[in-house]
Amino acid sequence: MADAPPAPRTFGDLDRLNQEIEVRCQRCFERRRLTGSSRDKHDRLLRDQPIAGRRYVCACGGIGLPTIRRRWVEALSHHGRGLEARSRR
Repeated sequence: MADAPPAPRTFGDLDRLNQEIEVRCQRCFERRRLTGSSRDKHDRLLRDQPIAGRRYVCACGGIGLPTIRRRWVEALSHHGRGLEARSRR
């Protein structure tokens, strides 16, 4: 059985583990993705901040509900490379 990847503790860990947090407002259903990536100014500010205990509040005053998930763009491109490698055999 393969070892499970370590749980991300900071937003910077999310970037290293190819994961993101999607926060959805329970009032207006607005969505925002946080990756801990150095490409986005807001994510750079969060990079060393802990994930646990953080509150997410929308501009409308609603509570943000976070979900940690794998980043799909990179996951799909990784899957495509695997398919390409198998088809060359």
